[in-house]
Amino acid sequence: GMLAGHARAVPLCGRSCIARISKATASQRQLCKPANLGTVTNKQVLYQGRFANYVELQYRDCAGRDRRWELVERNNTSSAVAAVEILAVVRSASKPPRVALVEQYRPPLDAMSIEFPAGLVDKDEEPTSAAVRELLEECGLRGTVASGSPPSCAYEPGLSSARMQLIRIDVDEDHPSNATPVAHPDPGEHIEVHYVAFPDLLKFLNDKTEEGAVVDAKLYSFAQGLTIHLAVD
Repeated sequence: GMLAGHARAVPLCGRSCIARISKATASQRQLCKPANLGTVTNKQVLYQGRFANYVELQYRDCAGRDRRWELVERNNTSSAVAAVEILAVVRSASKPPRVALVEQYRPPLDAMSIEFPAGLVDKDEEPTSAAVRELLEECGLRGTVASGSPPSCAYEPGLSSARMQLIRIDVDEDHPSNATPVAHPDPGEHIEVHYVAFPDLLKFLNDKTEEGAVVDAKLYSFAQGLTIHLAVD
């Protein structure tokens, strides 16, 4: 196995070799202190699309080496926070608290995707206002903003520079405005809304995966954390 292979390799290296490796590793750690993590030195747009750019960055790493990195950046929003995702907590006197999720076809995946309701932040729009608007558009629900994540959260930091904010909205299902929710999705969007009780969330997502759907990683991480919390609480 891997450990056995390493065990056989150690005598071949010898103590002086191990000492050199340890010294080099310590030196690398010393170079990579928080004040010297790296610096972007140049940015070149390789391809500009309607909604996103394909970009090559040149940067200097914490050891002073010049390197390159390819990424995707949004070009259809001027806000520092490109998008919001909504944790919609739906409450009713007759039902347990549930979370509102959306299911829709995503062309990049060529599959149905299970996600939090989400959308882009318009120009000069506050992320909280965008969250209220998107929840109404995608789910037909009206609610009150309860809290939000820091605005510096990243989507997929190895691929994109886009930042997002997770906004929690509390929804009173018994309120007359939510009696008959009517969604108003954008053209081309065909969304199915799911209401899932929190203790059932992980099983729901696993069942959807078995059916061939793809679950958004942020949503699945939330479900895993919730399951752990409920198990130890």
